[in-house]
Amino acid sequence: MEPRIQYAQTMDGVSATRHFAGLLIGPVLIIVGLVVDSSWHATDHAAHLFGEGYVLLFLGLAVMIFASVRMFMAHIGLVGRASLGGRHRAKSIRMATFSLYIVITGAGLLLLGGFLDTSWHHDHRQELDVFSPLHPYHSLVFVGFVAIVVAGVRIFTSNAELSIEVAEAESSRPVATGVTLAPSGPLTILFTDMESSTALTRQLGDAAAQEVRRTHNEIVRTALSANDGTEIKHTGDGIMASFSTASSALNCAIAIQRSVAAHKEEHSDSPLGIYIGLNAGEPIAEDDDLFGTSVDLAARICDHAEPGQVLVSDVVRQLAAGKGFMFSDIGDVVPKGFEEPVRLYEVRWWEEG
Repeated sequence: MEPRIQYAQTMDGVSATRHFAGLLIGPVLIIVGLVVDSSWHATDHAAHLFGEGYVLLFLGLAVMIFASVRMFMAHIGLVGRASLGGRHRAKSIRMATFSLYIVITGAGLLLLGGFLDTSWHHDHRQELDVFSPLHPYHSLVFVGFVAIVVAGVRIFTSNAELSIEVAEAESSRPVATGVTLAPSGPLTILFTDMESSTALTRQLGDAAAQEVRRTHNEIVRTALSANDGTEIKHTGDGIMASFSTASSALNCAIAIQRSVAAHKEEHSDSPLGIYIGLNAGEPIAEDDDLFGTSVDLAARICDHAEPGQVLVSDVVRQLAAGKGFMFSDIGDVVPKGFEEPVRLYEVRWWEEG
């Protein structure tokens, strides 16, 4: 089923569909108001903001602004629920903000074109014909209307895709067993993140993009099972997991990247790429989840990784000293949200050819 159709059948989708309808109805009301107003101005009145059609015009503008703001807020809520990786969260919010700006700009162009056009019709004593391409300011009205519709469709479609990701992530999360997530002693936290996951749907289509996500999930969960890892949650674009030892976490990360490489050798056209970041510490366990600085830093380290790369903090490297792992010094970085620089190391996982 198409995400937009599936989304429209949910409670969130019903509300969003109404807002999307409002976003389309608003410009229609504005155009009708301009037609009525131009007829009024074509008789014996100068163009001003209190013509007969401006009640509809302001009503349409209010409906459109209300609908676009509600759709934007719904998008922000879905981004939070989807627990997207840092780079994908920022990209998604930028897209929604840009779409909101386009709606506002489109409304401004529509109003400006309509007001200038009504003045032109007053001067020439003609009534406005919306479908005539000869009037000088119709291009502004048309561009404004198209901008509003395109931006509205974009944010609605993005909300639909995020809603489906949220539902799939929540349904795939393991049921809590009552086992304490944080035993005594430090844990090593692992984050995975898929390469360009937000763009996959646009490039491949819904079904193919979801198949790539399934491959990611299968590879990661197989490696977790083989290395005594505990899946904490699915983040929409990746998986967060914990380990009682740094060496088991590193073995898991290496197994993941080797499995991805084997998959891509077998499927040369596969777009699958995985970033991995690890950190160790003593997180806080609550509501079957882990919180704290050590978790936040692991996620930020993952954000610094490249596709096919495993990055770890210095504490992970030291905990795994003498276990046969090979590390390359990447240097100091200042992760987002942190004030002090953090030394990162790349784990060598590929075998000598």
